[in-house]
Amino acid sequence: MSSKIIEESTLEHTNVVVAKQPTPPGVCANKTAQCLLLDQLGSAPLIMSYASLSVAILVLAEESVGCEDLDDDEECNEKIWGVKPSSIITLFNGVSGLISAFLMPLSGAIVDYSPYRRAVGYWTAMSIVLINGIQICIGSETWQLCVTGVLFAPPLFFLHTVIMNAYIAGLSDNPDEIAMYVSKFDVARYIANFSFVGLIFGLSKAFNTGDVDTAILAQVICVAFSFPIFHFAWKRFPEVPPIQIRTENVSYLTAGCKNLYKTKKEIADKNPPLKWFFRTIWFTSPGGTAFFLTLPTFCKTWLDFSTDEAVLVTFAVSLAAAPGALMGKVLCKITNPLTSMRIYCVYLFLTSFICAALLKGPESHNLSYVWISFVGVGIGGYFVSETTLVATVIPEDQQAELMGLYVFMSRVFVWICPVILLIVNERGIDLNRGMVLVQLPSLIGFFISFGMGNYDNVIEHSVHHKSHRESIRESIRETNMVNRNNLSVEEVK
Repeated sequence: MSSKIIEESTLEHTNVVVAKQPTPPGVCANKTAQCLLLDQLGSAPLIMSYASLSVAILVLAEESVGCEDLDDDEECNEKIWGVKPSSIITLFNGVSGLISAFLMPLSGAIVDYSPYRRAVGYWTAMSIVLINGIQICIGSETWQLCVTGVLFAPPLFFLHTVIMNAYIAGLSDNPDEIAMYVSKFDVARYIANFSFVGLIFGLSKAFNTGDVDTAILAQVICVAFSFPIFHFAWKRFPEVPPIQIRTENVSYLTAGCKNLYKTKKEIADKNPPLKWFFRTIWFTSPGGTAFFLTLPTFCKTWLDFSTDEAVLVTFAVSLAAAPGALMGKVLCKITNPLTSMRIYCVYLFLTSFICAALLKGPESHNLSYVWISFVGVGIGGYFVSETTLVATVIPEDQQAELMGLYVFMSRVFVWICPVILLIVNERGIDLNRGMVLVQLPSLIGFFISFGMGNYDNVIEHSVHHKSHRESIRESIRETNMVNRNNLSVEEVK
């Protein structure tokens, strides 16, 4: 009985923690928003340093099998771990995506049942920084060790994203405010991205560093920048008590599995558009995310980019993504988040034809920045639209749980695009035409999204779903009040 009373107390406290904020004058009006903004700044170097590290790994992999001196028109047919050296990164990205798919379904529900949301956010951030710190030692004798970072860092980052999205969903109940927050977070991240990339590119040119030395420089700056920001931000995040209470003597894992099954049935019954949304992002999210996973391999293998050139092209993506995020916010207001997401899905697929038509090989260096700019705008706009849409349809008492499910659904097939590029590269198909296949999931997701109906249908079912969840919570409160009164009577006796 005492656990039921604790449940009531927890629900009451939860209402305080996730209470929606009034219309904010800006990000700095909300402490949680400030912390989220800092986390975005800390995440930027982690993502950007991946480009330089990936190119360095590809270079060292080719050197390890004696392919470093081949001409541009020559192909390395040697194998390492069963694939070409140029396929190492896409291979490990595919495996990493599968690991994430197995781990992510439970993470949100487990966090939802525990008071450790902030702790998980803090330690996942610290673990990622630690992996980047280990990768500072990359060299001809240690590059295979550094490849393991490519294997384990993404699942940790995805878990970190679960926590981030749960906090974002608690910022406001207004879709326009959520869009405002998300767009500002994204713009801040993009500004940090190209500031970091610009610094690395400038230093590499100033000191004439090679591919591996540039990667080491990027990791050093990344760790030195991200560690204090993450530490400061996550020590200031508010603690969030468990939103749901697990039965005594039941592990978090068991409670999470049971709750995920119930949630799946509830969504199918009470909110079919949300079910179709999750099916949609099986394909649309990988279409955007996979670009960053496949870009280093494409740039090094097809365009023969050096490490600093790969860093510069990543800079171009970030530069284009910033106005893309703002355009996504505007398009969400002019139309709605669902329509905006569909538009960007088609847009991202069409950009692959620009790649196939313009980028004929290493001689297309300059034209590659045109393609990169178009893709960057699409990525920035798409993720603002997707995040805004999901934040408006999730009931507040299922934030971490469904955000965990959301991150899982958006990452469950993230391995597909790297595997497609891996197959294309292993088969000897031109990578510029292969990028059309890499972006094909975006088009598939576009067609699946029509299972959601129109935006009014999505909102209508979302309101009914939230009302259903609120009625459940009210019933729990009433039951707990009766139990408390009965307990008081027993104590008197």
